[in-house]
Amino acid sequence: MNVDDEYWLEILRHNKGFDEPGQWIEYARRENFRKVEATKITRCPDCRSDIYSPVGQYVYYSTLITLQQCKNCELVFSNTHINGDLISQHFGMAYKDEVYFSLQRKQIFSYIAQLADVNSPPKGKVLDIGED
Repeated sequence: MNVDDEYWLEILRHNKGFDEPGQWIEYARRENFRKVEATKITRCPDCRSDIYSPVGQYVYYSTLITLQQCKNCELVFSNTHINGDLISQHFGMAYKDEVYFSLQRKQIFSYIAQLADVNSPPKGKVLDIGED
């Protein structure tokens, strides 16, 4: 393994979610990963149950986050919270105007809506709990 690979492995080992970091080296390099502080969520944010199963995953801020569905209350939640200061900085810089939401982010919003539709009961509701 070369020095460059070791650099990316160090980032992947530090960041949350990458149980097999060696498989992610090329992706981390291509996406220019950075070390990110994050906290794993081990209990449902709603009912506090620790029994859940994965329903999807995504990479956000160099972190592999799994969507989990609680077996007790059926809430679907992200199992990782990115550092609050980084998220505040992101929202202060990234969210601009209606064009940003309606055009630039349309694909991700459509995907999230599809996940909610598939994983929620008929006439179910979606609540973005967020974080303080």
